[in-house]
Amino acid sequence: MLIPVEQKPRARSMQQSHVLQVAAQCLLVQEVYGVRPSHGLLVLAGGKQELVEFTPALERRLLNTMAQMRSLLRVDAEPGPHWVGAKCRSCGFRETCWKPQR
Repeated sequence: MLIPVEQKPRARSMQQSHVLQVAAQCLLVQEVYGVRPSHGLLVLAGGKQELVEFTPALERRLLNTMAQMRSLLRVDAEPGPHWVGAKCRSCGFRETCWKPQR
């Protein structure tokens, strides 16, 4: 079985965006190789490993998120402010991004 592995060497805990990235990789494995992975693996800081089960519910959530993203792209709309303090404060695109809430 092919198992996707996503590495997040600076992340200390699993985030929902990480879960969706692993789910997207599982979906790609299924589409390209014709084999559905039962799970993917997320490797965090310090080598901590988290198993992400590729369930039908996670696949639906991924597909819904992708549909929302495509809708925003079709109408050239911004996704709206989404302030992630630790990341946004240190980001080089902070001033060119949509206005973060401070």
